[in-house]
Amino acid sequence: MAKITIVISTLNEEQYIKKLLVDILNSSYKNYEIIVSDNGSSDNTIMKVKSIKDWKKKIKIVQSKKKGPSCVRNYGARNLKSEYILFLDADSRMDSFFLENSIIEMEKRKLDIASYYIYSVNKRLFENIFIFFSNIISNIMQYITPISSAGILIKTKIHNKIKGFDENITTVTENLDYLRRASKFGKFRIIKSSKDEFCFRRFQQEGKIKTAKKWVLGLFFHLLKIDLNKFPYEYKFGGFKNP
Repeated sequence: MAKITIVISTLNEEQYIKKLLVDILNSSYKNYEIIVSDNGSSDNTIMKVKSIKDWKKKIKIVQSKKKGPSCVRNYGARNLKSEYILFLDADSRMDSFFLENSIIEMEKRKLDIASYYIYSVNKRLFENIFIFFSNIISNIMQYITPISSAGILIKTKIHNKIKGFDENITTVTENLDYLRRASKFGKFRIIKSSKDEFCFRRFQQEGKIKTAKKWVLGLFFHLLKIDLNKFPYEYKFGGFKNP
């Protein structure tokens, strides 16, 4: 089956990175490589990666000097020979069939770009409400204009065609711009067979209302096709700890 390159962007993610890597390494799907694209972590992120037995067999560590999530993702996705790229944040989690189900569904539905519904293992009321409405919005929007609350799975040729993420966008809408441009060259849908665990650490530390406001405003900018460079909120990358 098709090869996937999993690009994980990191900046001080020592609490999360090893859990995600272990999830991937336990996957039923074996035709993958992992690139940890780090943005100059000052904690033990890199040591956590290297603490995994035989990590060099499947994991490559690269260091991006240019700052910001878009720069880090692009740096990790340079010169790839795989058919697909899966962009994940370090706090994502997946079950053992996540990759296998994703590729089977991509090829069965003839998709070129995809994202995921989200879930949470916590039972807090706010989190359940947020996930419920987020998944409803994602389900509707996939037929109008693509959005993503979780990872992005894309054919490598399309990523290269649009020249990756726009590194001039430093706001929380960088993924919306990426999907908007990518969807001009391929079919986008939400994957049905797998879900991505959503981490609420940003909501906990920046404030629930403030963070939700950013998401809603970003969606309106996206829907109205407003220049996303004009979005007023910067993307705070790294430094979020476990709530």
